[in-house]
Amino acid sequence: MNGPLTTAEVFQLNSVAGGLRPGTISFKTLTLESDKYVCLRDMQPDGQTSLVIVDLEKRESMRNNIRDAESAIMNPKSKILALRSGRNLQVFDVVAAKRLKVVLFSEDVVFWRWVDDRTIGLVSGTAVYHWSLDSAEDAAPERVFERAPDMGASVQILNYCTDEKKKWLLLSGVARVAEGMVGKTQLYSVENRDGRVVDGHAGTFISTNTPTEPRACNIMCLAWNTPHEGGKVQLMELPTSPKMDITMPRRVVDVAFPPGDFPVALTVSPRHKLLTIMTSRGTAILMDIFTGTIIQSQQVTPNIVFCGTLYTKTGGLLCVNNQGSVFHVSPNDNGIIPFIKDQMRNPELAVRIASSANLGGVDDLYRMQLENGLRVGNIEEAIRACLRAPNNALRVPEVLQRFVHHPSAPGQPPAISTYFKMVLAETTLNAHESVELARAVVPKGGSAYIKQQYEANKLTPSEELADLLAQAEPEMAMKMYYKAEAHAKVVNILLQRNETQKAVEYCRRSNFSPDWRVILNNFIRVNPQNAVSLALMLHRDLGDTPVVDPNEVVDMFVTAQQIQQATEFILEVLRGKNDESTKDLQTKLLEINLKHSHPSVAEKIFARGVCLYYDGMKLAPLCERAGLPQRAIECYVTAQNQDPDLDNLSNIRRCLSHARNFNPEWILEFFGKLSQADSMRCLGDLLQNHRENFKVIVQVATKYSDALGADKLIELFLEQKLYPILYYYLGAIVPYTRDPEVHFRYIEAAAEVGQAQELERMTRESPCYDPERTKNYLKNKKLTNLWPLINVCDQHGYIDELVRYLIDTDNETLIEQYLQRRSPGKTPEVVAALIDCNAREDFIKNILNAVGTMCPIAELVQAVEERSRLRLIQGWLEARLAEKKTDPALHNAVGKLYVDTDQQPDKFLLENAYYEPLVLGKYCENRDPNLSYIAYRKGHLSEELVELTTKNGMWKQLARYLVQEKNLQLWASTLKNDTKDRDRLVEAVQQTALPESEVDEEVSTTVRAFMNAGMTHELTSILDQIVVRGRFRKNRFLENLLIMTAIRSRKEKVMEYVSTLENYDAKEVASIASNAELPEVAFAVYEKNDMKKEAATVLLRDLKDISRGRSYAQKCDIPAVWSVLGEYLLAADEVHEAIESFIRAKDPDFLEEVTAAAERNNQFGDLIKYLTMARKESRAKDNKIDTALVLTYAKTGRLMELEEFLKETHNVQIQPVADKCFDEGLYDSARVLYTLASNFSKLAVTLLRMNNLPAAVEAAQKAQSRKTWTAV
Repeated sequence: MNGPLTTAEVFQLNSVAGGLRPGTISFKTLTLESDKYVCLRDMQPDGQTSLVIVDLEKRESMRNNIRDAESAIMNPKSKILALRSGRNLQVFDVVAAKRLKVVLFSEDVVFWRWVDDRTIGLVSGTAVYHWSLDSAEDAAPERVFERAPDMGASVQILNYCTDEKKKWLLLSGVARVAEGMVGKTQLYSVENRDGRVVDGHAGTFISTNTPTEPRACNIMCLAWNTPHEGGKVQLMELPTSPKMDITMPRRVVDVAFPPGDFPVALTVSPRHKLLTIMTSRGTAILMDIFTGTIIQSQQVTPNIVFCGTLYTKTGGLLCVNNQGSVFHVSPNDNGIIPFIKDQMRNPELAVRIASSANLGGVDDLYRMQLENGLRVGNIEEAIRACLRAPNNALRVPEVLQRFVHHPSAPGQPPAISTYFKMVLAETTLNAHESVELARAVVPKGGSAYIKQQYEANKLTPSEELADLLAQAEPEMAMKMYYKAEAHAKVVNILLQRNETQKAVEYCRRSNFSPDWRVILNNFIRVNPQNAVSLALMLHRDLGDTPVVDPNEVVDMFVTAQQIQQATEFILEVLRGKNDESTKDLQTKLLEINLKHSHPSVAEKIFARGVCLYYDGMKLAPLCERAGLPQRAIECYVTAQNQDPDLDNLSNIRRCLSHARNFNPEWILEFFGKLSQADSMRCLGDLLQNHRENFKVIVQVATKYSDALGADKLIELFLEQKLYPILYYYLGAIVPYTRDPEVHFRYIEAAAEVGQAQELERMTRESPCYDPERTKNYLKNKKLTNLWPLINVCDQHGYIDELVRYLIDTDNETLIEQYLQRRSPGKTPEVVAALIDCNAREDFIKNILNAVGTMCPIAELVQAVEERSRLRLIQGWLEARLAEKKTDPALHNAVGKLYVDTDQQPDKFLLENAYYEPLVLGKYCENRDPNLSYIAYRKGHLSEELVELTTKNGMWKQLARYLVQEKNLQLWASTLKNDTKDRDRLVEAVQQTALPESEVDEEVSTTVRAFMNAGMTHELTSILDQIVVRGRFRKNRFLENLLIMTAIRSRKEKVMEYVSTLENYDAKEVASIASNAELPEVAFAVYEKNDMKKEAATVLLRDLKDISRGRSYAQKCDIPAVWSVLGEYLLAADEVHEAIESFIRAKDPDFLEEVTAAAERNNQFGDLIKYLTMARKESRAKDNKIDTALVLTYAKTGRLMELEEFLKETHNVQIQPVADKCFDEGLYDSARVLYTLASNFSKLAVTLLRMNNLPAAVEAAQKAQSRKTWTAV
């Protein structure tokens, strides 16, 4: 197209996979937030809603089933989807399948859209909200402003947008009025918190500079079409901080919209600064935003367009019509300038658009301005033409030369100076402009000015420019060479400045490869030290493999007699690569230094451990010639390890024989490389001069003790009696071994070299030496310091032998020191040994007093008691007692002493709370059983106490103990055997223990024990004594127990007990007596306790004495007794008297029994009496009594009473009763009942049975039944 507008279809929505249902493409189902995605809600035939997302860039779609989403909008920049269902709002990251935000909104949302890639604008019926993705996941949207009254519910919202800084907000919609549809827009200022409603169907914002204002202006574009004013477009600048002044005039431009048509979308091209408008009926309008000039109005589609957005590729509009076409309408870069220039004849607008959009087609206009400016001498205008020309068409060398050679006006600067000044003020000089500036100022010393402009990014670097600055500003020149990719010149400068690392790094980054062998060889002769750095960088930094072989590099250095530099190079190459792969290079490093350098250099290399892999046989002779025997040995050992067939032991021993003052560290390392046998031979050689090699020998033995074997080393040192070496060697390894031999030999060595302190420590702390062997050695050694021997005996239990040895050697004082300083806990063993040795008692007592409370009491008492010398420690025991010690052993011992010396032992046993009753009880059994009884009783030692009292006939004591203990198990074990001993115990209980007891629980437990033992006879005697004659007369439990026991064993006493006692459980006792066939007792109990009904029951049920029952009922005259009597009389078929009893009792509960008995005996008169009473007294008020009474009246022929009764209030169902009378042949009664029930059919039949035909005919007439007439 050659016009100013171009249009093309981007995508056809109906082509999506699966197709779309009719009506899917509409304003309500489709959202277009950007030129990336389109969202549609497609309703499927099964009622399921599908969400179709179309990717316009990839021209593909995806479909997802959603349940109830009402709207979906895609983020304008990324795959983030917002869904709305009612008031439930959610945002999802489609790629990550993650929900980002969710909120239950407080209002219904009528419109929403993305205002930018981080914010969603929400419009409710009352307000506008912003919902930010940067807030918390569940954060509610923030209210921004209220909808104005003119923007109320009658306005359908079509769009909402904001300016770049969200300072101005635009809410647009349509409302229906009498004249038709009108557009309304609410413009709101966030800074002023105010707004107003204006005409407008659609609007947009752009922030841009204007042809007359370099500052950014915030411009609003608003379009509308009204029935009375027609189409309008308003262009105006909005004051927005920091620019609050208005520099662009407000314009309202008339636009010819067809009637009923209105704008649905508009956007401003950022490049062209042109406004594109799309109307609902497919008309596109292109307009200049600065002048309001309409460039073209064109119908681009015949279908309805309902939405649009910015098309970023062209700066135009991307729109959707109702036929599913997604198309764009945009300024045509190829045709707009010729159209404006040729057809519109508006060169100023053409120049403005070409300058803004960087378009061609106006070069002739700019060249004309250039020529005119130069011709009239207006240099600045000519320069502006060059700057504004699109694509820098006039900034070429030819034009620049015209300014260079343009003659200067008098008093004016040269044209080229003005050119550079204006261009630098506005933009950057291109390459040839930069070179021309340098040619003009550098010869005059202006290199600093060039540097300043370059650092300000005002110059374009080039190799030619760098050549001009190379002498004056080499640093800046090198930067320009780099940017101009003049690699060889950059490398030369760096190498001239000895910046080899930078040079190599530059070559690596620039992928530039010079001839490095030539460069390096020359560099070694000129600057050997920096040549090392260059060689290393060539080795490491220019690829995976070295540029020059390292051996070749070393040869270059050696040929140039630069041994030190060659060494430095190899050492750096070997760093981190000390392995088999660099063996040749390591060998070469040592070889050149052994041949050409001082031996100390090679020694340092060896010492640093740089070379671990080398040819040992090649280097060993060189080391010997250089006077390095240690290194020669190392080389021989290394060679032997590499080749097991070699035997270099003779060479090694030769080196050892020539060496003096070995380095200890080296010797240690050397021995580590030898085999076990060779190590032992070499160590033996070192022992020949053990004084000079003392430390080395100890260190070797210590370090390689595990490898060589401690037993072999000990044997080697003992052969020559080298106890000092043995002492230091074993001292180093003894903390890390548990070998008894090592520990013993260390103790032996310490004794031999006089290390008394270490000897004492070792015997005290070591758990590993052989105690018997060590003890015997120390005894035989006869040391003046006996503490090592004391330690051994103390640690291993040789106390008796130790005491005897100290006494035999007149070292008794050490015994006391030993106990006080070392082991006071061993005092009992020492005292036992002293007693066995017949030591003086005062000596023993002094030792005990010296040890005092540190001595364990129990062990001491046991020791002296086993030797029958308890009185020996009486003073010591009493001293501990005075200190209020509570050890049981102490108090046991004191108690035994008090028993033996008869010092109020009974008081001690009763009052002392710390002795062990079992111990002292056993101790006293053969001395005084009473004392033993006291101890056992105090300790509640029942088994021992029973055995003691039984053996010694202490029945009273045993009875008291058993009663007081209240232990049924103990009672059971004591009473289980029926022996004379048990009889004596029972007698003691009855005569002594229980009469003395004042505790109810003791007596009750004793009674239970006798009951459990089945001793009822004895129990009765006991209870008779303590209850009837004793102090427990009012004890309910014991009275019950006495009576129950008497019922089982002494029935003759029961009546006496129930009559005498008063506090027993009458109901339980009477029940038991009744079950035991003692009805008179039961009657007496009930009678005594005023339980009349139960007493009457006993008379009638158990005694079966009806006459006594009648008399008793007459005597009591209470309803309960009469009811019992009536029940038993009824059972005896004495119906009349029974009914009389029930009537006196006023008891209606025997209705069925009385009725059956009366009918059985034809005593209906008595039955009527009972039923009359029952009807009066019954609380149930059911129809059983009334029915029974009616039946009785009927059966006895008392028709008058029957009729009188039925006239009263009653609960009788007459029909069933009448039928029963009819069935039983009681026709008179049936007649009365059928008459009362008005059952004339049945009445007629009854009268027929009675042969009363006239009455039957009369009844049949009333019945009016054909069946009845037939019967009559």
